Amino acid sequence: MTVTSRTPRRARTARRGALAALAAATALGATAFAVPAHAADAAARTEAAPKAAPKFDITDGTLDWGVEDRFRKYVTGPIARGKIEVTDGAEQASENGPFTFSGAKGSYDSATHAVTTTFKGGVRFLGHEKAGKGWGLDLKLADFKVTTDAGSGGKTGRVTADVTAGGKTQDDVALAALDLSAVKPGGGAGGAVTYAKIPAKLTAAGAKVFRNYKEGDALDPVTLSVTAGGEPSAGGGATGGSGGVTDDAEAPALAETGADGALLGAAGGLVLVGGGAVYAARRWRAVRG
Repeated sequence: MTVTSRTPRRARTARRGALAALAAATALGATAFAVPAHAADAAARTEAAPKAAPKFDITDGTLDWGVEDRFRKYVTGPIARGKIEVTDGAEQASENGPFTFSGAKGSYDSATHAVTTTFKGGVRFLGHEKAGKGWGLDLKLADFKVTTDAGSGGKTGRVTADVTAGGKTQDDVALAALDLSAVKPGGGAGGAVTYAKIPAKLTAAGAKVFRNYKEGDALDPVTLSVTAGGEPSAGGGATGGSGGVTDDAEAPALAETGADGALLGAAGGLVLVGGGAVYAARRWRAVRG
């Protein structure tokens, strides 16, 4: 008796679905967000039911950004004769180098590729000392946030910060616009995903803070490293919207410095594009197994 082995219709359907998902994820390109394997497994366990795409917690990470090289040199140079202070755990590289803000917390929406991340630490720029009566230039940036836009699939975004200048503080001022369309992610320590040298430009709100520069002027590039948590969030997550963000409000203006190089912006960001790539690949392996 000859026994003919046939693949059950359900398995064939699942295989075709997995291949389609993998093809779609591959089409997203090199900017796919490689969530940790255990996070992908968690998503796969919930795939059977027709639920919304999961939202993952960002549990750690760093933002490396130098603000603007010429501005740092101006503050500490022979004109402003000032200094730069880092606060609340932030660090500055030697020889007046860039800053590192750590302790990232936030969320990533794998459906829209929108991300919201907050970093610890701040930086304060002081210049033009007034004979023991304070500083003519006294600017502090703190509570940095990186967001990407759901409508762009995470390919554009912004960096916001609380800006203190002239004795006034404005929360969540959008200082830098980010373009992640050509950024390719790389691996980092502990399973982190690193996005290096993200282009950043001064926003309209940032130009109100830094009067000697205009909207669209280039800032130092940004490097971002993030680690996603192991289980999807129970709900919520990043929207990538601008709620609470000051895009074009009256942010505190930086005191005139009398120099062309006085610019400051905040930047950082990432495009967590293609979160389904690892997810789809694991589904395919599960079907084949």
